[in-house]
Amino acid sequence: MSKEAIIKNIAATAAASAADIAADAATKRDEILSSAKRDSEAKLAEAKAAAEQNSALNRARQAKIAELDARKITLTAKRRVIDAAYALAEKKLIALPDKEYARFMGVLVNRYAEEGDTVIVSPRDAARLNEAWLKACCKTPGLKLAVSDVDFSGGLMLSNSVCDKNLTAEMLVSEARVRTERKVAEMTEE
Repeated sequence: MSKEAIIKNIAATAAASAADIAADAATKRDEILSSAKRDSEAKLAEAKAAAEQNSALNRARQAKIAELDARKITLTAKRRVIDAAYALAEKKLIALPDKEYARFMGVLVNRYAEEGDTVIVSPRDAARLNEAWLKACCKTPGLKLAVSDVDFSGGLMLSNSVCDKNLTAEMLVSEARVRTERKVAEMTEE
Protein backbone atom coordinates (compact mmCIF):
# COMPACT_ATOMS: atom_id res chain seq x y z
CA MET A 1 0.00 0.00 0.00
CA SER A 2 1.20 3.33 -0.83
CA LYS A 3 1.70 6.17 1.44
CA GLU A 4 -1.21 8.03 -0.05
CA ALA A 5 -3.50 5.05 0.26
CA ILE A 6 -2.56 4.66 3.90
CA ILE A 7 -3.24 8.34 4.52
CA LYS A 8 -6.60 8.04 2.69
CA ASN A 9 -7.42 4.93 4.66
CA ILE A 10 -6.51 6.68 7.94
CA ALA A 11 -8.46 9.78 6.88
CA ALA A 12 -11.47 7.63 5.94
CA THR A 13 -11.27 5.72 9.22
CA ALA A 14 -10.85 9.00 11.10
CA ALA A 15 -13.79 10.52 9.25
CA ALA A 16 -15.92 7.46 10.01
CA SER A 17 -14.82 7.54 13.65
CA ALA A 18 -15.50 11.27 13.79
CA ALA A 19 -18.95 10.69 12.28
CA ASP A 20 -19.61 7.92 14.83
CA ILE A 21 -18.36 10.12 17.66
CA ALA A 22 -20.48 13.03 16.38
CA ALA A 23 -23.52 10.75 16.07
CA ASP A 24 -22.91 9.38 19.60
CA ALA A 25 -22.41 12.93 20.88
CA ALA A 26 -25.63 14.07 19.16
CA THR A 27 -27.51 11.10 20.66
CA LYS A 28 -26.05 11.82 24.12
CA ARG A 29 -26.82 15.53 23.67
CA ASP A 30 -30.43 14.71 22.71
CA GLU A 31 -30.72 12.33 25.69
CA ILE A 32 -29.27 14.97 28.04
CA LEU A 33 -31.54 17.68 26.60
CA SER A 34 -34.54 15.40 26.81
CA SER A 35 -33.70 14.44 30.38
CA ALA A 36 -33.07 18.09 31.30
CA LYS A 37 -36.40 19.07 29.69
CA ARG A 38 -38.24 16.34 31.65
CA ASP A 39 -36.48 17.41 34.87
CA SER A 40 -37.23 21.07 34.29
CA GLU A 41 -40.87 20.30 33.43
CA ALA A 42 -41.15 18.21 36.61
CA LYS A 43 -39.52 20.97 38.68
CA LEU A 44 -41.77 23.55 37.03
CA ALA A 45 -44.83 21.43 37.86
CA GLU A 46 -43.59 21.07 41.47
CA ALA A 47 -42.94 24.82 41.68
CA LYS A 48 -46.41 25.57 40.29
CA ALA A 49 -48.01 23.16 42.78
CA ALA A 50 -46.01 24.69 45.65
CA ALA A 51 -46.94 28.19 44.47
CA GLU A 52 -50.62 27.25 44.31
CA GLN A 53 -50.41 25.68 47.77
CA ASN A 54 -48.62 28.75 49.15
CA SER A 55 -51.14 30.99 47.45
CA ALA A 56 -54.00 29.02 49.03
CA LEU A 57 -52.29 29.20 52.43
CA ASN A 58 -51.73 32.93 52.02
CA ARG A 59 -55.38 33.45 51.04
CA ALA A 60 -56.45 31.43 54.07
CA ARG A 61 -54.12 33.44 56.32
CA GLN A 62 -55.38 36.72 54.88
CA ALA A 63 -58.96 35.59 55.41
CA LYS A 64 -58.18 34.63 59.02
CA ILE A 65 -56.44 37.96 59.62
CA ALA A 66 -59.43 39.80 58.14
CA GLU A 67 -61.76 37.77 60.34
CA LEU A 68 -59.69 38.55 63.44
CA ASP A 69 -59.54 42.24 62.51
CA ALA A 70 -63.33 42.28 62.09
CA ARG A 71 -63.77 40.63 65.49
CA LYS A 72 -61.38 43.15 67.05
CA ILE A 73 -63.33 46.05 65.51
CA THR A 74 -66.59 44.52 66.72
CA LEU A 75 -65.23 44.03 70.24
CA THR A 76 -63.93 47.61 70.29
CA ALA A 77 -67.34 48.87 69.20
CA LYS A 78 -69.05 46.74 71.87
CA ARG A 79 -66.62 48.03 74.50
CA ARG A 80 -67.45 51.61 73.48
CA VAL A 81 -71.18 50.89 73.69
CA ILE A 82 -70.78 49.33 77.13
CA ASP A 83 -68.58 52.21 78.34
CA ALA A 84 -71.16 54.69 77.04
CA ALA A 85 -73.97 52.78 78.77
CA TYR A 86 -72.26 52.94 82.16
CA ALA A 87 -71.29 56.61 81.65
CA LEU A 88 -74.95 57.31 80.87
CA ALA A 89 -76.02 55.41 84.00
CA GLU A 90 -73.76 57.65 86.09
CA LYS A 91 -75.17 60.78 84.42
CA LYS A 92 -78.74 59.57 84.99
CA LEU A 93 -78.01 58.84 88.65
CA ILE A 94 -76.62 62.33 89.15
CA ALA A 95 -79.53 63.86 87.19
CA LEU A 96 -82.25 62.20 89.28
CA PRO A 97 -84.81 64.71 90.53
CA ASP A 98 -83.68 66.20 93.85
CA LYS A 99 -86.28 64.35 95.92
CA GLU A 100 -85.43 60.90 94.44
CA TYR A 101 -81.70 61.60 94.59
CA ALA A 102 -81.87 62.70 98.23
CA ARG A 103 -83.95 59.63 99.14
CA PHE A 104 -81.46 57.29 97.38
CA MET A 105 -78.47 58.93 99.10
CA GLY A 106 -80.34 58.66 102.41
CA VAL A 107 -80.76 54.91 101.87
CA LEU A 108 -77.00 54.61 101.29
CA VAL A 109 -76.18 56.61 104.42
CA ASN A 110 -78.59 54.55 106.54
CA ARG A 111 -77.13 51.32 105.17
CA TYR A 112 -73.41 52.13 105.43
CA ALA A 113 -72.90 54.94 107.94
CA GLU A 114 -71.59 54.32 111.43
CA GLU A 115 -72.23 56.49 114.45
CA GLY A 116 -70.08 59.61 114.32
CA ASP A 117 -69.28 59.40 110.59
CA THR A 118 -68.82 62.52 108.55
CA VAL A 119 -71.01 62.53 105.45
CA ILE A 120 -68.99 64.27 102.74
CA VAL A 121 -70.94 65.53 99.74
CA SER A 122 -69.78 66.98 96.44
CA PRO A 123 -69.92 70.76 96.06
CA ARG A 124 -72.39 70.04 93.23
CA ASP A 125 -74.73 68.30 95.68
CA ALA A 126 -74.38 70.75 98.57
CA ALA A 127 -77.76 72.34 97.86
CA ARG A 128 -79.77 69.12 97.75
CA LEU A 129 -77.80 67.08 100.33
CA ASN A 130 -77.73 69.58 103.16
CA GLU A 131 -78.21 69.59 106.95
CA ALA A 132 -82.00 69.43 106.59
CA TRP A 133 -81.68 66.35 104.35
CA LEU A 134 -79.27 64.72 106.81
CA LYS A 135 -81.63 65.23 109.76
CA ALA A 136 -84.74 64.18 107.81
CA CYS A 137 -83.41 61.06 106.07
CA CYS A 138 -80.61 59.66 108.10
CA LYS A 139 -81.26 57.60 111.19
CA THR A 140 -77.65 56.94 112.22
CA PRO A 141 -76.84 59.07 115.30
CA GLY A 142 -73.99 61.55 115.46
CA LEU A 143 -73.54 62.16 111.75
CA LYS A 144 -71.84 65.34 110.60
CA LEU A 145 -72.11 66.90 107.15
CA ALA A 146 -69.19 68.32 105.19
CA VAL A 147 -68.76 69.58 101.65
CA SER A 148 -65.74 68.12 99.89
CA ASP A 149 -62.83 70.25 98.75
CA VAL A 150 -62.56 67.89 95.79
CA ASP A 151 -65.32 68.17 93.20
CA PHE A 152 -66.59 64.67 92.41
CA SER A 153 -69.55 64.09 90.11
CA GLY A 154 -72.10 63.14 92.74
CA GLY A 155 -72.91 60.77 95.54
CA LEU A 156 -71.13 60.96 98.86
CA MET A 157 -68.35 59.61 101.03
CA LEU A 158 -68.50 58.46 104.61
CA SER A 159 -65.47 59.12 106.74
CA ASN A 160 -64.42 58.30 110.28
CA SER A 161 -61.17 57.73 112.14
CA VAL A 162 -61.01 54.08 111.07
CA CYS A 163 -62.01 54.06 107.39
CA ASP A 164 -63.61 55.90 104.51
CA LYS A 165 -66.43 54.56 102.38
CA ASN A 166 -66.64 55.77 98.82
CA LEU A 167 -70.27 56.02 97.74
CA THR A 168 -69.71 58.49 94.92
CA ALA A 169 -71.75 58.09 91.76
CA GLU A 170 -68.61 56.99 89.91
CA MET A 171 -67.88 54.27 92.48
CA LEU A 172 -71.50 53.09 92.66
CA VAL A 173 -71.63 52.69 88.87
CA SER A 174 -68.20 51.04 88.88
CA GLU A 175 -69.37 48.50 91.48
CA ALA A 176 -72.57 47.88 89.50
CA ARG A 177 -70.45 47.41 86.40
CA VAL A 178 -68.41 44.67 88.06
CA ARG A 179 -71.61 42.79 88.87
CA THR A 180 -73.47 43.39 85.61
CA GLU A 181 -70.94 43.85 82.78
CA ARG A 182 -71.03 40.22 81.65
CA LYS A 183 -74.82 40.34 81.30
CA VAL A 184 -74.63 43.68 79.49
CA ALA A 185 -71.98 42.26 77.13
CA GLU A 186 -74.22 39.29 76.39
CA MET A 187 -77.05 41.69 75.56
CA THR A 188 -74.84 43.44 72.98
CA GLU A 189 -74.42 40.12 71.14
CA GLU A 190 -78.14 39.75 70.53
